[in-house]
Amino acid sequence: MLTNRQPRHPGGLRALNEIATAAGVGMVLEERAFPIPGPVEAACEMLGLDQLYVANEGVLVALIAADAAEQALEVMRAHPSHT
Repeated sequence: MLTNRQPRHPGGLRALNEIATAAGVGMVLEERAFPIPGPVEAACEMLGLDQLYVANEGVLVALIAADAAEQALEVMRAHPSHT
C-alpha cells in the first residue's frame, strides 16, 4: 500500500486531495469509477448533496501499486467486514 486515508468530513474527494497535495502531484479522476451504492446516490440526489463530498464513515481510500492491486483486493474481499 502506497498510502491510505479514512475520509470523514467532507468526504472522499477531500482525502484524495490531501494525498495529492502531500505527494506534490495532481490527479485526474473518473466520477463513474467510484462505487456509490444506489440508496446513497438516491438520498444525496434528493437532498441536493454531492456523494463524493459528504462524510464517508467506515470508508478507506487506499492507493495501491498496480502490481499489487489484485492481491490487495483479494485480502480486502476476504476480510469479515467486507459486504
